[in-house]
Amino acid sequence: MTSSLSIAVFNSGYKPVPGGPGWDDSTPATWPASTATLISGDRDAFLVDALLTTSEGEQLTAWVRDAGRQLRAIFITHGHADHFFGAGPLLDAFPDAQLVACDQQVVDEARGSTAPEHLAFWNSLFAGQLPQSPAVPAPISSQEFELEGHALLLRTIGRADAGALAPTLSACRPS
Repeated sequence: MTSSLSIAVFNSGYKPVPGGPGWDDSTPATWPASTATLISGDRDAFLVDALLTTSEGEQLTAWVRDAGRQLRAIFITHGHADHFFGAGPLLDAFPDAQLVACDQQVVDEARGSTAPEHLAFWNSLFAGQLPQSPAVPAPISSQEFELEGHALLLRTIGRADAGALAPTLSACRPS
């Protein structure tokens, strides 16, 4: 019999950022909280998104290790930096894990997020907290990812925040 899968969600919490021109300094400016989702079987796991900062990537790494699972893949829902810049510590800790996206458009968007002008923007908000050379996802070879006898179905569902294409995990069924 195939084991069941479990889902756990990691919440990054809000992060302070500089307020910018005209910001009332009596109110702290923050970047919204983000989440990463771990889908786990008995032995292996699949992570959806890897957050933004190196520290968040380190926290995710500890969280996955505490779950006692071997990370097989990190799936990036879209190519904004706050969904994949934190992948480095995870990839270092789990060298067999793949950093993947559903299609080439997401890969291209992620690659664009690592361009010097984009890195300058992110570093203006999170100075000293980001990787110098973020890992970029590769296109996944199939729209199904097998996790301990379950097929995770990866589908493009439309647009996400700021008009980004949003491939995502849409269903899970036993293989």
